[in-house]
Amino acid sequence: MATPAGMLVLLFLALGMQVILISHVGCLPSSRVVYYLHARAATWNEASFTCASYGAVLFTLPEFESAKNRLHYVDSTVWNHALESLTQGFWAGLYMNSTGQLRWQKCTDYNSMETFPVVSTGGGGAAGASPPSCYVSSPDLTLSALSCDVRRPYVCQRDDGQCWFQPYIDSDIQDSHATDGHVNDSNTAEDEAECAKLCRSSVDQEGRECWAFTFQYPPGVCRLHSSEVSHKYANLAGTSGYFHPAEDTTTYVKICTGGWVTTLEAATTDRSATAKDENCTITTADEWDNSVCYCECDQPPIILEAETLVMTIEEKVDKIVKELQVNPQNTSSTRRKKISVEDSRPSAQGIGFFGVGFLICIFGGIFLMDLNVLYVHVAKLCKSMKAQSSQSDA
Repeated sequence: MATPAGMLVLLFLALGMQVILISHVGCLPSSRVVYYLHARAATWNEASFTCASYGAVLFTLPEFESAKNRLHYVDSTVWNHALESLTQGFWAGLYMNSTGQLRWQKCTDYNSMETFPVVSTGGGGAAGASPPSCYVSSPDLTLSALSCDVRRPYVCQRDDGQCWFQPYIDSDIQDSHATDGHVNDSNTAEDEAECAKLCRSSVDQEGRECWAFTFQYPPGVCRLHSSEVSHKYANLAGTSGYFHPAEDTTTYVKICTGGWVTTLEAATTDRSATAKDENCTITTADEWDNSVCYCECDQPPIILEAETLVMTIEEKVDKIVKELQVNPQNTSSTRRKKISVEDSRPSAQGIGFFGVGFLICIFGGIFLMDLNVLYVHVAKLCKSMKAQSSQSDA
């Protein structure tokens, strides 16, 4: 039977565990965010409506470092640095609502303590008009106010499933770089999939998330590399000397983003100088599951084009049917009716030569047997022609 002192100790331990659990509610691993760069300029309201037409919102991630690292990876690997060329900026999801509050899309209030650099001065509106209520972002993610009726390119972001792991076979992170983050090498796993699950759900009490893991087989060592910096290892993977050769070792880098460049037309026309308020009466809880997008390949999950996402079900079905239709004139069976397919096998070529020789022997033999008859007829023809020629001369 427990003593009162022992029960008191157990009570404090239980309370301490509850405090730890409560303090980390909502501290979930990252999910994949796909960014769509719309090169065709639009007003802020047009851009917002176009993003919503395929289940996305304007670029609206409040965490500065996380957004910076995600966009840097997409811009350098997918967009070919197209974002850097937008010197006049692109529309972001920050706006001032009708009550004068700065708010991100998805009904998240702007916190002045956030690390996003914001330039409060704006412009672009007519003289005497209301203050600008929409915000553009520069390539370095500095935000500035601008009248909502100005046309700018824009970036939509869409939550699209779980992260994936890009493998670097027979490679390990150099020791000098491994110390950049926190390394946990006390794990063992039967295979890469089990190690991927450990990395996928790993977020420690200091907010460091697993952004890469190294698996060595045998003996099945699973080493997790964690950092507070989003996509730390994905952005450094292309750096010369970052990896070193390591036999039977594969390093998997976690990637929680992707991107696409589109020239999709704006889904509506709206030249209002102020932003339209969102309907924030309906709230949804963040969801996350333990599923892991893991595969033994070096290709990311498929990202659908914005042009496909805005289609209705009927339009998607028609598109798929058209893509699956085959022109009968282009089939191999039709082409083979008009050509002889070459067969390079020695046996096939031998049979062909034998057939040709056999036909030559048959027709050649018939020709040779009638050769003497042909000679007699030719000789008679020549004598007849000479006799006619001598009579005509006489």
